[in-house]
Amino acid sequence: MAYVTSLGGVTAIGTSFPSIHAAWNGGLDGFAVFDTFPSARNGRPLILAKIDNLDPERLPFDHMLDMGVTAARECLAAFDDVDLPPLPVFLSLPSECPGWAEEDANRFAHQLLEKLPVAHDPDRSGFVTSGHHGGLGALIATLEMMRDGQAQACLIGGVQGISANRLDWYEGLKRLKADDAPNGFIPGEGAAFVFLATADFLNELGLPAMAQIKAATQKVEPQPWYMGEPVLGDGMAQVLQELLAPEDHFADFSYADHNGEVWRSEEWSVAYLRTGQKHGHPLDLRHPAQSWGDLGAASGVMLLALASYELQYDRASTRRMALVTCASDQNPFRSGALVAALPPADTRA
Repeated sequence: MAYVTSLGGVTAIGTSFPSIHAAWNGGLDGFAVFDTFPSARNGRPLILAKIDNLDPERLPFDHMLDMGVTAARECLAAFDDVDLPPLPVFLSLPSECPGWAEEDANRFAHQLLEKLPVAHDPDRSGFVTSGHHGGLGALIATLEMMRDGQAQACLIGGVQGISANRLDWYEGLKRLKADDAPNGFIPGEGAAFVFLATADFLNELGLPAMAQIKAATQKVEPQPWYMGEPVLGDGMAQVLQELLAPEDHFADFSYADHNGEVWRSEEWSVAYLRTGQKHGHPLDLRHPAQSWGDLGAASGVMLLALASYELQYDRASTRRMALVTCASDQNPFRSGALVAALPPADTRA
């Protein structure tokens, strides 16, 4: 059994998790027009959810490192007085596109791991470049290590940046929101980290927990959107069916990586129709991309962190379980996790 112990985040609506949660609850967004990122199609400034209080002169690669380190420091601040062993660290990094190849992700992962305020175990650490799916994919790998007794604590993180090359690529595919593309998305950037630990680890160190991971899984969508065929939604449906199958599993509210692209909501709708009796009524479906933009590779960890924070923050609520789902846009992976609140009188595992 794994518990969320601490978290950290950076987005266009806040550079710490309390500020992110407050902005999200307040209905704020981080969208702005950026003259430095003109449209490749018409030269007009693009609307982005970009963090503007970090050094604007930094290159996109270094800017991503800054975001990752900031989020990791917030997450690990809870362990300033704890002598942690070298930790397994799993990172979700942007998928391949013009100007960002696998070797760039590899170089970024090595540099970020070296900058973390805690030692990492190189033999039990790694990264994935599966986009939105990556963060929850890292969670699944972490849970497997804990279940097999290979680790008692892990750190998972996700980082997504904005670059001119990536924006031009998105525009070429007509995926960015525009007057002639109303179902497109607004790019965002950010980073999130979550510290996961077993009950034994927390009890030994006398540390509190925020929420409990009840289950996590991933499936393959047989007919993803980029095949140009009608959406089936079988992969996401299988994710929800597996997560909600146990009698005591229930989705009081849900966080999804919906960003305005129709195929995401279509897949999720199919999954919901097949599991509707295991969701709260009326349906409480939240998609924070409407505030912080599309976070790509940071989506899974950020949504997991936000769900955990919400469950801890509102302990008096009768809503005890949160569903988190993500769908990759460049491969057929679909992933999900079920997060549960701890008993009101108990913040420890």
